[in-house]
Amino acid sequence: MTTDFYTIAEIENLQVIETTSAMNGYPQSIKKALIGFDTFEQAERIANEYGLSIELFTKNDGWQLYYRTNNRAYSAIVVSAEEYGDNYMSFTKSDYDDFYENEVKGMIGDFDSFDEVESFIENKKRVYEAIEDLEDDEMVLTYQGEYYDTVKKYTMCHYYDTKTTVIGII
Repeated sequence: MTTDFYTIAEIENLQVIETTSAMNGYPQSIKKALIGFDTFEQAERIANEYGLSIELFTKNDGWQLYYRTNNRAYSAIVVSAEEYGDNYMSFTKSDYDDFYENEVKGMIGDFDSFDEVESFIENKKRVYEAIEDLEDDEMVLTYQGEYYDTVKKYTMCHYYDTKTTVIGII
């Protein structure tokens, strides 16, 4: 059984990254790790097969190296609207049927002109249509009531606000 990361990466169709122990991303105690997993189960299988550890790595924009957080990962990264900050909300496929009732109907009377109502309806319709198009493992994020993004609820790699968090093996 090989322990060469480049060989494992080729066999398993993964990516080799270099990691640092320095929280600021500077080179220090550089080690290689593997990322690019489709599922947590795949990471578990490969980690067990090669005797490696499943951990979280972070990288800020502009960094060349990923930071080894030394935090073990026990499941895929769970994405929530709360981590994006105030004024963000998330909607899943289960919100589709009640969206009009909960997010639109009671608000129409709060506007002072047809233009304001029209703009509000267009924004809500865009969110509604995005919810309709969701896969079971996705959610729609809104910011201040307007469509922001569609993201996976559970992922092996998450990027937000200049920071990438990824699950890898080392």
